[in-house]
Amino acid sequence: DLLDRGERWEKIYKKDIYFANEEQGREYYYLFVREDRIDINATDLSTLENARVGINKGSVQVDLFQEWCEKNNVKCQVELYESSEQRYADMNSGKLDAIVSTTVAEKEISKYLWNSIVKIGYSPYYFAVSKKSPELYDEMETALLQGEVDTIFPVYGSYWIAEDYANP
Repeated sequence: DLLDRGERWEKIYKKDIYFANEEQGREYYYLFVREDRIDINATDLSTLENARVGINKGSVQVDLFQEWCEKNNVKCQVELYESSEQRYADMNSGKLDAIVSTTVAEKEISKYLWNSIVKIGYSPYYFAVSKKSPELYDEMETALLQGEVDTIFPVYGSYWIAEDYANP
């Protein structure tokens, strides 16, 4: 979430970070249910009524899921978690009916018998460099415009480009 240039993150990090002008990709968020929860499905959103849905506290997913629920007239009970580990444990034990997560977490999620049933939204991500190294900003923008960098990953990508161009 560090490089999500949404309004909330921009207020927090804009004073310390230069963001690229163009988004470099999108991180998508999905609603996951356990395989044995055949009573919940995306073709009938009423099956989500009063479902207990776990989301990490303070994440962009909280707002996105609430907006998705309003748009689709779904009333769920959102449970906020400090850690994914506890959220996963509660999902596996049946304390939660569903969780909201990203495809980045699929490696972790693939350990469990869960299915994504609906995409609830996305947030864009950007390359970024520290304002402590302003000389890297122009190099980053040039590299992006020239297509020298065509794939990035949130957070890790920003450090990769900064280190790569600082140490050719």
